[in-house]
Amino acid sequence: MIIGIDIGASTTDIVAYKNNEFTYHIPYETNNIKERAKSIPELVKNSFNIKEITKIAITGGGARFVEKIFNIPVVKIDEIQAIARGAMHLAKEKNIIAVSMGTGTAIVYSYFNQMYKFVHIGGTGVGGGTIKGLSKILLKTFEPRKIDSLALKGSLKNVDITVGEIIGKGIGILPSDITAANLAKLSSKSKKEDIAAGIINMVAQTIGTISILSSNIYNTHKIVLTGKVGLFKSIHQFLIPLGKLFNKEFILPQGFAYATAIGALLSIQ
Repeated sequence: MIIGIDIGASTTDIVAYKNNEFTYHIPYETNNIKERAKSIPELVKNSFNIKEITKIAITGGGARFVEKIFNIPVVKIDEIQAIARGAMHLAKEKNIIAVSMGTGTAIVYSYFNQMYKFVHIGGTGVGGGTIKGLSKILLKTFEPRKIDSLALKGSLKNVDITVGEIIGKGIGILPSDITAANLAKLSSKSKKEDIAAGIINMVAQTIGTISILSSNIYNTHKIVLTGKVGLFKSIHQFLIPLGKLFNKEFILPQGFAYATAIGALLSIQ
């Protein structure tokens, strides 16, 4: 059995590979990355039969704090490589933009033709941390399911200014009903549902726009979304139409939330 571990900014994800199958384990969440890294040996011991583990791959920001897990060989994998390998494997695609939507967002061009090629395009500080931070102040909650539920019931027309409201019609390739200014109508009287929708839309459009621009640079059509932000159903609600507008395909493959841990694991097979 091989184990892949991703110690990110907010969560630790663990994936096991045995008998040609992946199994996912409940992530450990806390903002103290060093504390989570130190708990890895105990998490592994409680989750698996140590005698069955032949090798462990570790990636993410917390990997630097882990040197040894019992007597099991530990291999540290570059996070960009792990993001790309995981996204390509889950989507079954060989020429993509891989988008890791975690606390922040990383964008990687991922390509395979006899050998793997990974290019870290960059990213944005906008991501799950943005959703939680703004929601804590504006909605008095940072519970993802609550935020998502509110956003699915909200209306952007009550918090965003559209292109049509500014110039009376669409402009260029943009339709009149698309957002021109995020949260520009926000006020003390705004409903929680509308605020939640506005927050999620702002994050979705930011991630979507830089992903689309990145795909244009490398002339790719498919954008593979990974990471915990993909668990927000409301994110899909705003991303999918944006992809169609720019003739891009956003893919959210099965196992997307654990893609980086999977990519680390695949790197040592």
